[in-house]
Parts: sequence; structure tokens; C-alpha cells
Amino acid sequence: MPNLTKRTVDALKPGAKPFVAFDDDVKGFGLRVMPSGVKSYILEYRPGAGGRGTAKRRLTLGRHGALTAEQARKAALDALARIRLGSDPQAEKSRQRASLTVAGLIDAFLRDHAGSKLKAKTRIHYEGLLAKLRDAHGNLKAAELTRGHISSLHHAMAGTPYFANRMLAAVSSCWAWAERHGLLPEGHANPAAKIARFREEGRERFLSSAELARLGDAL
Repeated sequence: MPNLTKRTVDALKPGAKPFVAFDDDVKGFGLRVMPSGVKSYILEYRPGAGGRGTAKRRLTLGRHGALTAEQARKAALDALARIRLGSDPQAEKSRQRASLTVAGLIDAFLRDHAGSKLKAKTRIHYEGLLAKLRDAHGNLKAAELTRGHISSLHHAMAGTPYFANRMLAAVSSCWAWAERHGLLPEGHANPAAKIARFREEGRERFLSSAELARLGDAL
């Protein structure tokens, strides 16, 4: 197909089975299209000397939407430059995933997403809501956090149903962001999914700055 651009990527329609459309210009750079409609940029390469006897590896660069076609192309070129120098990006990514803790993932989310794309007040809100998770399971490997961990934490906050439910939403956003950016394996189960929310009484409102600060102290 022609080079991957926003126009060509948007034009690709999902089929009954997953498929990859490869770029004509950058060897190994492509777009994987799932039957669900999810589109992810990938790079196929052979590590080391790169001979035909070496099995190909597939590096997921990120989802379309989180990355533009041009950003993904640059990421692919950067990865190919490292590969020519003897690096193995997919192996490095696997090691990073294996070592990433819950606390480390929360830090990355607050720094790279909440810190750069959200208002300061909203970031403080996320910090407070994720503090409970950090305190309870911060040293656990992020990929090992389960629905059971989050369900127990949610249940422990039953006395404050509004904040318990907002905590679930914050965890869900954090893990979805991490999966989209390759910090967790693609398709990794979101630990906050399918947990029944508490019923909330009264009208929902936003907290003031002073209330958010007190919430952070309490958590």
C-alpha cells in the first residue's frame, strides 16, 4: 500500500480477521487493524545481524490516536537506528514491562498524561484518588494487579461511595493510558473493569481546591 498517513490510515477498514498494512517507505513499519477497529502502529525487524535465520520480532509502537502516523514513523525510524547499533527494542520493552511497579505506572501517568494534558486541579484530584492504590499495592508489578486487588480496595472505601467510585474511574483511566502507550501488553485486562459501582446519594459536584487538598491529606 502507499505510505502510512492519516488519510490512508483512516481509510483502512477492519475485517473479520486482524491484518497488517505495511508502509512502502520504512521497511517493517506497519499498521495492525483488529476486527474491533483498534489500530496500532507496529515495527517488524530481525534483531542482531538480522539474517534470514533470525526470527522476526514485532514491536508495538502505540495506538493510532495516541500516536499520529508521523509520530509513529519517527518512532519506527528511531527504533531501526537503535537496532542497527545492536539494540533489541522489543526485548527492552518486555524487560521494562516486567519491572514496572504500580507506583511507577502511577508516576508515569501523573507525569506524562495528567501533568501535561490536564488542568492542575484535575491532576491533584487524580493524585488523591490514586494515593490509596499506591499505598496498598505500590510495590506490586503493574502487570500483576488484578480485579480482585481493586475490588477489595473499592469495598474498603464503602463508607465514601462517591470517592470509591471516582477511585475506580481513576484506576481505569491510568491502566487504559498505560496499555495505549505500550507500558502494558496490548489487550491487558483493565483491573478496574466490570466492578459494580456503589450507589451514590445526593447531587454530584466538583470539590474545591481546599477540599481536594484535605482529601489528599486524608488518603
